Amino acid sequence: MPSAQKDNEYWFDASEHQGTFEDPKDEYEYGKIGSIYHCFGRYYLARNTSSPEAGRWRCPQQGESDDVIFLSIHAGTYGDPKKERHSGNRGDIYFSADKESYFILKADVSSAAALKPFPSEEKDDECWYASGNA
Repeated sequence: MPSAQKDNEYWFDASEHQGTFEDPKDEYEYGKIGSIYHCFGRYYLARNTSSPEAGRWRCPQQGESDDVIFLSIHAGTYGDPKKERHSGNRGDIYFSADKESYFILKADVSSAAALKPFPSEEKDDECWYASGNA
């Protein structure tokens, strides 16, 4: 096995991060198609299986590239919740500063304009699950 987290002729260093929103990979780590990377304060989805170093790609500072798809600025977890006007996927965690409450998105929303406001009371509605106060 290689020493000091480096590839050698027999092994690829698969890194210490899982490649999920909760544990995203760094830009220098090997990943598979679908791995989540966090670079430049943004989350990206890998389109290729390789390491950025071996594939000679880098996460773009803005937008997308042939190698990665821009996903979000926030992970959509309790540790890094999305804000009210960010598109998201079913199960993403959002935080309302006005209500000092967390909400969980019930269905995928591809544009921020399509998101409905958080419920006026801390109750579930057709778009959100109320998930408690901060």
